Order: sequence, then structure tokens, then C-alpha cells
Amino acid sequence: MDSAPADWPRRRLWAFRIGVALFGLQFVVSAFGMSPTTRAAASWLAEVAMAPVRALAPEFAAAAERRLAGNDGLRVVAELARDLGLSVVVAAVWRLCSRRTSHERMAGFVRVALRYLVGTVMAVYGGFKVVPVQFPLPAPEQLQRPLAEFSPMGLLWVVVGSSPAYVVFGGVLEWVGAGLLFWRRTTTLGALLLTGVLANVVALNFCYDVPVKRAATLLLVAVVVLASRDLPRLWDLLFTGRPVPPALEPPFAGGRTARRWRCIVKSMWVATAMLGSLVLSLFVGNR
Repeated sequence: MDSAPADWPRRRLWAFRIGVALFGLQFVVSAFGMSPTTRAAASWLAEVAMAPVRALAPEFAAAAERRLAGNDGLRVVAELARDLGLSVVVAAVWRLCSRRTSHERMAGFVRVALRYLVGTVMAVYGGFKVVPVQFPLPAPEQLQRPLAEFSPMGLLWVVVGSSPAYVVFGGVLEWVGAGLLFWRRTTTLGALLLTGVLANVVALNFCYDVPVKRAATLLLVAVVVLASRDLPRLWDLLFTGRPVPPALEPPFAGGRTARRWRCIVKSMWVATAMLGSLVLSLFVGNR
């Protein structure tokens, strides 16, 4: 008979619930942006949420809206802070509605979902750099333009695209890191590699006003979450000198048929994500 799951520390329970709420909210936000009707509904909900602020502090609300309208990076930070605040509220409601003290099965599902989601997205981004499609060589007329005529993002694309070797190097790191996420035993290594890569990407997006700041920041948070499970072991390895026990990876639950189907589906998924990204990059690059 299986023993009851151990209780989680309170900070871990809160962190898990806030994290699930935060990433769940991103899927809701994405769904609302899929059609004009849902975008209109999202805009109406945002107006409703801002109504109390406008009523209680109209000057502050007006100044904040003017500031956010002129600064995309600040607007993204404000949106993520808002989403984090909403996630804390959702976690508090979750706490009131549930007396569970651990979520082992849900945590396993969330970890697998993050691994495959981030791995697939980073494989595509990496593929578009291994075959330099995202940052092509600048045209001669671009190199002859005065610097003052470039936007920050345009200048970044010209500078990075001028060195195909650097583009390929960054793409290989993203592509390899993505591949490591598809296996449980190499997930932490892949997450650590992608943490460094994505930290640089997020910094470039904010500093050069690249419009995918929100998505890149959430990918960075996701890989940090994936690496955090082994944080105590990494701390002992790097700082305390204490012996590090092996990671405990529970075996896949299921019979022989389930394992066989899992192997087939996983092989197809990984091959599509890793090799398909390169094939797609070659197709786009040859157009």
C-alpha cells in the first residue's frame, strides 16, 4: 500500500500555487487575444479593473497610463506585476477552497508540460538561428544608413546579423538546451543552460525595445522553475562542499503498452521539434 504523500513546506505550497496561477493566466490572456471578440472582452475587463483606481486616484491613474503608453518595456513590467498580483489572489482563494498540503501529482504534470512547452519553443527559436533566418546578413543599403536613422531594434538586428558565426553559436545553445529538456535526467542541465541564454535574450529585448519582452520573460521564469527543483543539490555542490545525493527520478507509471506508446509519441514529438525546426528554417531561408 502506498504511503501518504509528505506535506510540503508552506513556502513551497504557496510558490507552486502562485506559479500555476501565473502560467494559467498567461494561457487565458493568449486565448483572449485570438479573435476581435475576445480582445474586446479583455479590453472591457481591463477597463473594469482600472475603474476603482481612476475613481480613487484619477491623477495617478492618468499619469501612469501616459507613462505606460510611451514605454513598452515599462508596460510589460506593469502587466507582469499585475498578473503576479492576480496570481497571489488566486493562490489565496485556492488555499481557502482546498486543504491539501501537497500537490505531487499535479507538480509532476506541470513539470512535464513546462519541459515540453519550453523545449519546443526554444527548439524553434534555436533552429531559426542555427540556420541564420532570424538575423540575416544586412543588405548593403542598411550598412550605408546613418546610425541615427535606425530604431534600437533595427540597430540590434544589423549588428547581430553582421556576424553569422555569433548567430549560429546562440542558436546552437538554444537548440541543445531545448533538446536536454525532453529527458528528465538532463532537464536541470538544459534549464541551467537556457537560463543563461534567456537572461541575455530578455536583457536585449528590454534594452533594444524588441516587442516579445513578455514571452521571453515568461520563458526565463519557466526554465528557472525547472532548475529550481535541484537548487539545494546545486547549492551543496557549488558552495557548501557537502556530498550531493543522486537525484530521485520516479519511473514512468504505466504498463508495457503505455511505455511503448510513450516511446513512440515522445520520439515523434522530439524529432518534430528538433529536426523540424531546422527543416523549417532551411525552407524559409531558401524562399
